[in-house]
Amino acid sequence: MRRRLLRTVLLSAVAIPAFAGVSRAAAQQDQDRDTRLKTLEQEVQDLSSQIDDLKRSSSAQYQDIQDKKATEAKVKIDNGRPTISSGDGKFTASIRGLAQLDWGTYMQSRASATLPAAYGPDLSSGANFRRVYLGVQGKLFGDWSYNLNFDFGGSGGTEAPGHIQSVYLQYDGLAPFAFRAGAYPAPSNLEDSTSSGDTIFLERNAPSDLQRNIAGGDGRDAVSVLYLGDQLFGALSYTGNKVQESGSIFGEQESVVGRGSYLVYSDPDIHWLVGANGTYVFRPQGTLARNAAFPGGAPNGTAPKTFSLSDPPELTVDENGLKLVNTTALSADHVSQWGLETAGNFDNLYGQAGYYDFEVERAPEAFSVFTASVGHTARSWAAR
Repeated sequence: MRRRLLRTVLLSAVAIPAFAGVSRAAAQQDQDRDTRLKTLEQEVQDLSSQIDDLKRSSSAQYQDIQDKKATEAKVKIDNGRPTISSGDGKFTASIRGLAQLDWGTYMQSRASATLPAAYGPDLSSGANFRRVYLGVQGKLFGDWSYNLNFDFGGSGGTEAPGHIQSVYLQYDGLAPFAFRAGAYPAPSNLEDSTSSGDTIFLERNAPSDLQRNIAGGDGRDAVSVLYLGDQLFGALSYTGNKVQESGSIFGEQESVVGRGSYLVYSDPDIHWLVGANGTYVFRPQGTLARNAAFPGGAPNGTAPKTFSLSDPPELTVDENGLKLVNTTALSADHVSQWGLETAGNFDNLYGQAGYYDFEVERAPEAFSVFTASVGHTARSWAAR
């Protein structure tokens, strides 16, 4: 009995220290695990902070790249035109060009030889670059637009040196209103507002061409107020002479040109447009030939004011520059014109029509003769 009790006591004495050792080991393991967990948590936090820093740095770099791209110039082909634009789009420059070559033959009978010279008894066949456009257009400061276009062709049968077709500056900051000034074709009729590359025939029809050239046409000094709506278009222009006109001109022409049009109906297959136009020349240009007898032109602003309505054949390869429609110079006080126009399409079928009325208020053609003496030299001139 004593031996059994002694054995039990000895086993307990051995077990208690062993259990205590196991408990200390387990506690140490728990402590080590907690330490490792805290270390891992700290490392995760550090990695998370580094990732956040990297995100912020990447975001800042991306924004810097985007800001840099926003300020860089862009080059693209916009509707077939090479275009350069600033990053913010406030400045653009598009290069434009157009070349049109006519090659034709006039088939005239022998009877044409009996016609007066003014009516083209022998029209010259051949080839002619009707238009050779080269220019640039675009925007300035966002609210301004410009167009610089020069023509190196010639619709009179002979190619001409480069001259102004359209040079203007336009303010667009009050859209749909716009204000334009320069030398350009002031809006005058439907054919005039059709691009040179999109006319139905080789050239604009004769009545429309007559009307537009009274106080409009290429290179005409003008100031215009425009309304550029989605359905409604309106233009009122004050115009002078064409910049390429030369010769003995005593006082430029002064005129007012107006045009309005309205898109009555529009869907993917059908469009219908109606419009009206008008022109009033309240001061025809004065002309008086300068010569050795009177090189200074007309005295006291009394040059006779003349006006003519004329138009060449619509196939303009004749090198003589003949005009089959020509009133010659008319002594005129005022010239007026009004017209109505309409156009529409149904799918691929297109039609267009217009009516134009032209009136010339003739000026008296009585002349007085003035004589002035300088020393022993007498000079005479005739003035209206």
